[in-house]
Amino acid sequence: MSDHAYIYINGYPGVGKLTIARELAKLIPNSRVFDSNLLINPVDAMCDRSAPYYDQLCKDLRMFLLGMLTDRCGDATTFIFTDARSTHGRYCNPAPIYFQAEASNKEEEVPFVSVVLECDLEENIERLISAERVLGYKKLTDCCALKEIREKEDIYHFDEDFELVLNVTHLSPKMAAKKILEHTVKVAQRFYEGEEEPTAT
Repeated sequence: MSDHAYIYINGYPGVGKLTIARELAKLIPNSRVFDSNLLINPVDAMCDRSAPYYDQLCKDLRMFLLGMLTDRCGDATTFIFTDARSTHGRYCNPAPIYFQAEASNKEEEVPFVSVVLECDLEENIERLISAERVLGYKKLTDCCALKEIREKEDIYHFDEDFELVLNVTHLSPKMAAKKILEHTVKVAQRFYEGEEEPTAT
């Protein structure tokens, strides 16, 4: 894929977003992965998650750093963002809309591709407690917490035709990355051919 894009990968904790994003980056020249935990971990170092100002600190840092990132890292870079945003509850914030707005606010607009990863609960739990994830930087590994999140919170959808909803229960990270790339190429081709891209509602 010669043209660049903003690829936003969203899904419940443990579905494999970061692993798949890294595989996707191998397929796209001049791409960078920006995992949501890069924003959460600095706040965790400053205060407990129970602090009343924790969520606001996460939001403020997210908006500041993403603004710096998209302004100064080059117009030829494809950014692959991972996130776990829901439509309500603690994991709800305006980040998805912000990513899309940043894409359209660039001096030369770039296509925005939304990807929602889905996974069966049993497989989600296995991935959540995998050795690779447990040994990584601070992530959710509490199975009960995951079940509660899945029961009470719905993953954010743009509900537009540029969004790919992909069930990765039985897909390897490489195969999932390939499917995301195929979808991204289609969206980018349509975008650069001059067809107006949908906006979030």
